[in-house]
Amino acid sequence: MSQITLLIIGAVIALLAIAIVNYSYQKRISFHPDELKKRIEVIFRERKTVELSRTTFLVSLKNKYGCSYKKALYLLGKAREAGFVQVEGKNIRIVES
Repeated sequence: MSQITLLIIGAVIALLAIAIVNYSYQKRISFHPDELKKRIEVIFRERKTVELSRTTFLVSLKNKYGCSYKKALYLLGKAREAGFVQVEGKNIRIVES
């Protein structure tokens, strides 16, 4: 094989490796329920309220975790299942414990 062919194959392999690493990094957003609860409490404490609009809450959660909006929705679902928040229409209310 010529050097150009080897160079192209090497570049393709490098790009695939970068794509795989990036994909696995994005999938690694892990959350521990205690950590999720703490971050939710911080979000509401910073806003000095017990109820936020859904959009405001999701953007704040997205910024706290450094994740995408879609993953913030996933975390909202997990928080709701765990009983940390209640969804009331377009508002999110923290559950007092």
